Amino acid sequence: MKPASFRALTIAFSFLLAALSPVSPGNESDWRSQQRVWWNTPSLVKNAVVNFFGLRTSPDVNLPGKKPESIVELLLLFDKAADPETVNVLADLSTYDPGTYGSEIYTCLIVRKGPIMIPALQKRDSAKTDDCAQTLGAAHPSCIASHGPKARHERIVDLITRVKDNQPCEIEY
Repeated sequence: MKPASFRALTIAFSFLLAALSPVSPGNESDWRSQQRVWWNTPSLVKNAVVNFFGLRTSPDVNLPGKKPESIVELLLLFDKAADPETVNVLADLSTYDPGTYGSEIYTCLIVRKGPIMIPALQKRDSAKTDDCAQTLGAAHPSCIASHGPKARHERIVDLITRVKDNQPCEIEY
């Protein structure tokens, strides 16, 4: 075996042993306890949501083999977090049309986050670029821009108004 191959095999084996070794309860220095998984990383959750939107031919068309709740489950991954990255990702998603299944839950998430959402939404409203139009194309049915030139602004103003009025959610989750 060549030295480089042996070194690579040794490193891979040491990672495997570390992964299989028991975790010490309460040991915050354990590298596995500090790993970021995709469902705890707002930008990666956003990628999953956007890919879901990109596969649809209409905001309310269900994907084959996917339940209508799929988009709701993805959006709910943002529920517990209120860090700046999550706030910005949620504001970016305001340019997408989550359809009937996701619209109410998205609105509830924005309202529940409260006033911290307002600056991010205002920034998104004044931006010259549109996240959905850049990613999927302005004519894609999952983009608010496909509903008309003022649709994005109207949606963001509606979200900001709901946050300011602290409108209660009509659904429970």
